[in-house]
Amino acid sequence: MRGKQLSVFAENKPGKLAEICGTMAEAGINLRALVISSQTDCGILRIVPEDPERAKEVLKKAGYIPVETEVLLVEAQDKLGAMAEIAGKLAEGGVNIDYAYVSSAGGRFLAVLGVSDISKAEGLIG
Repeated sequence: MRGKQLSVFAENKPGKLAEICGTMAEAGINLRALVISSQTDCGILRIVPEDPERAKEVLKKAGYIPVETEVLLVEAQDKLGAMAEIAGKLAEGGVNIDYAYVSSAGGRFLAVLGVSDISKAEGLIG
C-alpha cells in the first residue's frame, strides 16, 4: 500500500532527534517508522507518521521544512526471508528499490520502500 514519508533536514547534534520526536509526541502523532541518514553537521530524518498532514503542520510550526514523498509500505509477518521475498518480487518485475528501512514488533514488520515505480510495485506485492 502507499504511504507518506516526511523528510526533514536537521542539525546533527545531541538532543535533536529527541526534540523532533518529542514535538510529534506532544502533538499526539505516532511514528510508525523512522530512519536517519547523517553527515558530519546535518542529517536527514525520514519518518512515516500515522497522520502525515498533521505531522507536516507540526514540523512546519517547529521551524522545519518537511518534504513529503510517496513510499510503498509493506506489512508482513516477521519471518526469515520475508524481506528477500519482497525484494525478489520487485526485482522480477523490474522495480528498483532506491532505499528501504524496516521496523519490527510483535511478530510483524513494516518495510518502507522508496521505489522506482510505486504503481507497478503495488501490483507486484499485492
